[in-house]
Amino acid sequence: MLVVIAVGMVLLTTVVASTLSARRSIAIEQAGRKLLLDIRSLQNKALAVRPVFILGVPVTPYSYVVHISKKVAGNKFYTLFADINNNNTYEAGTDVLIDDVYFQSGIIMQDISAPHPQETNIVFRLPSASLGFFNPVSGNPIATQSVIAVLEDTVTGNTRTLTLYTTGMVSLK
Repeated sequence: MLVVIAVGMVLLTTVVASTLSARRSIAIEQAGRKLLLDIRSLQNKALAVRPVFILGVPVTPYSYVVHISKKVAGNKFYTLFADINNNNTYEAGTDVLIDDVYFQSGIIMQDISAPHPQETNIVFRLPSASLGFFNPVSGNPIATQSVIAVLEDTVTGNTRTLTLYTTGMVSLK
């Protein structure tokens, strides 16, 4: 009887550990895919020349922007906004905040490989949806052909790498 209970406990422990590991694996995958889909969504809005609404009035922005950063809120979110004043940076009251997207618990922006490694703006210009990378502080262009953002699950150490190219291609590994 004790042997049966011991075997049952070992099996239960194995199943619970596997389930927790699978959930963490799914969390990092979902975070990477969500970021990828948000980038694609803004690219599509730029291609379609979609207006944003300010007090119910449609306004066509100069660009749609994804701001990724390692500097704020523990590297746990990114910002989507419509750039109304054409300065490639977010200014509350002028630009339109679309969303602050928070990662699930334990997921962080581990690394950004760009000339400005703490943060960068991924900008889709209207109407061509051409992709550019800009310094989020000065608004100046960053001379690079690609930006790599690495998401990390701090619990398991698993990572997902998102690579964006100025050609508009985006890959998630």
